[in-house]
Amino acid sequence: MTRRFIALVRLLPLAVCLLACGVVAVSQAQHRPVRIAASSPRRKSERRRSQTGKQQTPQPPIQFGDVDISAFANLDVDLGAGVARVSGPNTTVDARDPRQPEAKSRLQARQITVYLFPKSNEQVDRIEAVGNLRFTGSRPGAGGVQTARATGTRGVYYKQEGRITIEGPVTFFGEGPSADGKSRQSINGTSERATYNENTGVLTLSGNVRATLTIPDTLKQPANVMGDEVVVETAKRPYVYHIHNTNPEHGSVEIEPKQPAPKQPDQKKP
Repeated sequence: MTRRFIALVRLLPLAVCLLACGVVAVSQAQHRPVRIAASSPRRKSERRRSQTGKQQTPQPPIQFGDVDISAFANLDVDLGAGVARVSGPNTTVDARDPRQPEAKSRLQARQITVYLFPKSNEQVDRIEAVGNLRFTGSRPGAGGVQTARATGTRGVYYKQEGRITIEGPVTFFGEGPSADGKSRQSINGTSERATYNENTGVLTLSGNVRATLTIPDTLKQPANVMGDEVVVETAKRPYVYHIHNTNPEHGSVEIEPKQPAPKQPDQKKP
């Protein structure tokens, strides 16, 4: 069966998209996105290259499936396979969630490959990022916005699941509203690997984990945690956390719980 792929490409004035079986040109007066259709999926492709030698100039952004790709220097799109490969120091992919228009997820890396679901022209399955990976995300939740930031050497973002896996060394920061809504609870730490699910709020840090938990509702001061694996349910208010160690000598926990306020004695009426 013939597969049809439609991509929206925003081009600068006088830019030209060269396809295997045709040429799409944009005149200087046109500034709207150009729709490119390919009916022979195994032979259609698009390629852009920076023409400035060693200095890589960002190219115009494109929409690929349900993500936006920008700030790239080089682009290769295999329309038949449903794969886009982009590169450049600050190559950026912004993911959209139609179920939560206010949610934002962004990946940046030196090399990024975006894969569509098989037989789908509209939904991205996963995004693979290599080299100086940076991830930022924010989602509305009960009581306020939950935010997350992470860095690593490489990672994979499973878009429809809202789940990212990162290989390190990893740095991670997450923040959300406290139970009483008057302050913010957070986790800040490092590890060898990390997995974060934006939809469930579950963060798993593994391998030489060093983390600091700030939970104003239950802790008098931030808690320092070391372990082989730390799982934090960041969607809970307050956080629920689990610490696992295969060797007790590798782990430590410094926690000072907040003491409940003393009850005031009842005032007897005369």
